[in-house]
Amino acid sequence: MFALERGVEPGADAGVWVMQADGSDRRRMGEYAGAPFWSPDGREFLLCDYSDRSVVVNLETKEEAVLEVPGLKIFSWPSWAGPGTLVAVLATGQEGDTIALLDVRKPKDPKIIAVLWKRGDALDVTPRWPIYREDTRRCYFVGVEPTQRSIYSFRRGEAGRVKRLEPRGHDDRLGGLSLSPDGRFLLFCGNRPPR
Repeated sequence: MFALERGVEPGADAGVWVMQADGSDRRRMGEYAGAPFWSPDGREFLLCDYSDRSVVVNLETKEEAVLEVPGLKIFSWPSWAGPGTLVAVLATGQEGDTIALLDVRKPKDPKIIAVLWKRGDALDVTPRWPIYREDTRRCYFVGVEPTQRSIYSFRRGEAGRVKRLEPRGHDDRLGGLSLSPDGRFLLFCGNRPPR
């Protein structure tokens, strides 16, 4: 699955496309602008656009829905935490303050399964880009402060402070967290200088 921007390929429409790994059976799924992500079971995809809007699309039924949790706003990009489950940053105000698991089996009516973390006195950062592994019950996110960003981690159900994974934060555009399939490596996008 890939996003094709307007004008990149002559004669091809912009949007999200799917194809076999060898390039065969290529077909356009729709006119979306953003980054697509497969669900773990391959039945749905999550499309995250650049304005914090997320759409869940069922590949079999072609049913789609903009992800909206009544009374709350979704910040940054949610990510798959299992089949039919997303991890997302939510809040009622103008910046995210809560990381929660969402049941999106009915994408037009998502439900909060569990609140994993909430901003507070112990750690006063704005969470962004959460990722979660159910098998290890570990969540990673970018914590944004006025002058720096850092990567944090915590284990669901364990008391104690969230841990910063870096010795210090950086003034950069850190985001887009992702884990390798085996969970051993954390990938992120940033404009920080290499070490």
